[in-house]
Amino acid sequence: ASGNTSTQRYNPRNVTMDSSSNMLYVADTDNHRIMSYVLNSSIGIIVAGGNGVGTLINQLYSRIVFILIHHPIA
Repeated sequence: ASGNTSTQRYNPRNVTMDSSSNMLYVADTDNHRIMSYVLNSSIGIIVAGGNGVGTLINQLYSRIVFILIHHPIA
């Protein structure tokens, strides 16, 4: 079911996998947040946004979100 708890998403759009940390990142579009999940876990952690639409540091404004994971070259 759609929702805004740590186990629910509302219109997720983009998913990115970080294989070095086994984390899955989800752009939870209509909750205006980015969630991270340990693989095989249904409980997520808010890593960006999550406080409605807006321009404050704890909000996301755009409905289009790109998730970029940077891995430095050793």
